[in-house]
This record gives sequence, C-alpha cells and structure tokens, in this order.
Amino acid sequence: MLAGVAVVSVIVGALINFAIDTPSAAWGASNSPMRQGLFYMNAILIYVIPAIMGMLMFAKRREWLAQPGKYVETGRYSLFSPYALTASGVVAAVAVVAGLPGPINIDTVALVTAFAAVFFGPAVAFLATFVAFILRYLLGLAPWVATPNITVAYALMDGGVWAVSAALFWFIVRGFKLKGSVKTIATMIMAFVFMAIHFSAWIIMNYFTNNPYPAAVGNMAWAIGPTGFVISSFVAQFMGTLIGAFYYDSRLVQAK
Repeated sequence: MLAGVAVVSVIVGALINFAIDTPSAAWGASNSPMRQGLFYMNAILIYVIPAIMGMLMFAKRREWLAQPGKYVETGRYSLFSPYALTASGVVAAVAVVAGLPGPINIDTVALVTAFAAVFFGPAVAFLATFVAFILRYLLGLAPWVATPNITVAYALMDGGVWAVSAALFWFIVRGFKLKGSVKTIATMIMAFVFMAIHFSAWIIMNYFTNNPYPAAVGNMAWAIGPTGFVISSFVAQFMGTLIGAFYYDSRLVQAK
C-alpha cells in the first residue's frame, strides 16, 4: 500500500509535467514565480511523498531502527529516536563542513549523504540532508540557489532523494538478506541507482522546472561536462555507498 502510494505520486508528478510542458516559455523566465511553484510541486510529488512512504515502511522493521548490532526484542524503537536525531545532527554538521570549498573537485557532500543513507536509513538521510542544505544556504555555501524562495524546495528535494535511495537500498540489499559476492554486487548496483535518482532530481527536475528549454539544456550540458559536478558526484556517491555498507556490516560482525 505505502509503496503503491509512492509509485502513484511519482507517476502523477511526471504526467503533470508532460501535460503542462514545464520547460516551455509559457511558464516564464528562469526562476519565475510560476516556475518556483512548479518546483515545489515536483519536489513534493516526486521526492517527498515517496520519501515519507519509504520512511513509514522502514519504521515497520524494528530491527532496522536500532543501532547496528544492538537490537533486542524487548527494546523500544522509533523512527526519530534519540539515536536517529543525534545521528541526523552529526551527519548534517559533517555535510556542511564537507561542502566547504576545497582544492579537490569532488562532491564530498554526496559522499556523506550516500554514507548516511546506507548506514542509518531513510529517516536520518532525509532529516540530515534537509537540515544540511538549509545550513549550507544560510552560510553562503549554496550559490546556485537563485532565489531564497526555493531554498526549502531544494532541501525537500535533496532530502527526498536520499530518503528514497536509502529505502530502496535497505529493502533490496538488507530486506532480502543478501550475502557474500551477491551482496557486494547488489551494493555496487545500488550505488548506480543512487546516481540515477540524484541525476533525475538535480539535472532533470531542477533544470527543466526552473528554466525554459534553452537555459535548461545549457545548464545540463555544463553539469555533465568536465567542469560540472555530475562526474565528481557520481564518484563520491559510489564511495559513500560502499563505505557505508561495509562499515554497517562490520558493526554487525563486531556485535556477534
């Protein structure tokens, strides 16, 4: 039921965009008030609602809500437990620091958020990423946000991206209790799934909602080019996914 709601929400969002031709000039110049409204709509329908459904499904698996290796049948666990809230705060802080300008062209924020998705799950991934984005904007570390009106939309979208990614990873890799080389291969495949979800948000939805066709295509060409962020983000996401997965498993082994 919850998974069905998530799928329907994404389909409805996609159909609306095709029907109204979001990138057409009829919706105004880049970041026009109408485009800002469409951006919020897309963030909620395509990412936030599926993220919420994923978190609710995740909450039903009590063993996943505990710290790795510390689950007990009689324990009390919740989606936003003190452990989850503390983890969210720490991850958000690390993501903000990771977003500081540096000499290496790698999307270190994506490394942190990918790690959080795999290690902590969708609730922490959503909350930490949302808070981190708001803080990064307030500290002047998100210069691509053209107007403060859509800061929250970006934060919701980014949080939704990583919550959905986390839910998929946990239910596929850990839900099916994969082991050995099959688990390793599945983890690497999921890293590419993360990349696709991230690309759909930051390149397709972001550029083609906030801009008319010419500007959208130009932005996309830059993003996937040698000076853009897509390549470095893909590398960072792959690293963060593997590190988070193997570290989580190591904690389980240590607890036995």
